Amino acid sequence: MANTSYRYLFLLLLPLFLLVANSCERSTTEKRILIVQSYEPDFQAYKDIEEAFKKGFQKEGIPASIFTFYLNCEAYQSLEEKQRIYTELNTLSLWKPDIIIVNDDQATYSLLACEHPLLDSVPIVFTGSILTYPDFGISRTIGKTSNLSSESWENA
Repeated sequence: MANTSYRYLFLLLLPLFLLVANSCERSTTEKRILIVQSYEPDFQAYKDIEEAFKKGFQKEGIPASIFTFYLNCEAYQSLEEKQRIYTELNTLSLWKPDIIIVNDDQATYSLLACEHPLLDSVPIVFTGSILTYPDFGISRTIGKTSNLSSESWENA
């Protein structure tokens, strides 16, 4: 009889254990990081950027899945750039990035100017140096952006 009780107890506790184990696993799911670069993949300055981000996330204990989109702004005009990034964001909406890291002025302008609905729900981090947003003619709220540089603009 005692042996049967333990079996029932085991059968009752097994789903609870699996539920707890599954929820613990979810807390360590990979963060989906979208990096938007202004230029093409072989641009010298981008050579080690993705690897540096991977190492940085690993150092902080953040599992990350990183996807990089290269705007290739030297090959396209502004309207084409905005269309390209809008189309890419449509595709990546299914992937659901947790954050967008945008590098350089051209990618920042095209990203914000394309007015994709995804941008209303995903935080954006800007890296690089940039002129003021009114210089770009963007009326979009810029409260979602920040500069990762530790130097102030005056010291750059």
